[in-house]
Amino acid sequence: MRIFIKRSLIALAIISMIFVVDSLAQKKSKSKPAASKSASIATSTSTPYTIKSGIVTYKSSVMGMAQDYTLYFDDFGKKECKYIYMKLEMFGQVSETSSSEINKDGYVYKIDWQKKTGTKTKSYSALGAAAGMPDPKTLTDDMRNKYQYKDLGKQEIMGKECQGVSMVFGGMKMEAWVWNNIALRIYSYTKDGSVMMEINAVKFEENVSIPAEKFEIPSDIVITEG
Repeated sequence: MRIFIKRSLIALAIISMIFVVDSLAQKKSKSKPAASKSASIATSTSTPYTIKSGIVTYKSSVMGMAQDYTLYFDDFGKKECKYIYMKLEMFGQVSETSSSEINKDGYVYKIDWQKKTGTKTKSYSALGAAAGMPDPKTLTDDMRNKYQYKDLGKQEIMGKECQGVSMVFGGMKMEAWVWNNIALRIYSYTKDGSVMMEINAVKFEENVSIPAEKFEIPSDIVITEG
């Protein structure tokens, strides 16, 4: 039972880390001047993506535990919803978690669907979802040094040429292959180099109709402003 609880908490901690990386990068980009003209343009753009809408379906694994991860976006990324569902079974015990992060109208709403609670915070800039990795164009030289940024070159994923990047957050190394600010593949590693988490896009639907309710906050969710 203790192992089950520990693994569940670790998995949830990693999910939380994915959700806060964008916020961290946004705060940094707001508090520090851009190092170049291109960085300034990237942080000031009002639309993160070049396609109007999309649904990206991911299969992921955290310490061997499977998750479902879906990204919905519309209006060229002005509205986004990231949804994660995880079902853990161990020693006859079942634990289900589902959470969302909705980004719209200048605010980020993080929702726990089991607890029916959520938080609302100001969104600092439109960096794009990237499944938790900031857009490299927005990083200053100081940020690149702090997060040990490395260029991993190009890789084709589902017919799309992706740029690979490597960064370190809180002592955890993460690699991502990004297309149009959307990560189609992410890995994170333990200190000994073992893969702790991997997220792989398995389906990408471009310019499709997204139900408006995907970006709405249900009336039964208690929202606390951060």
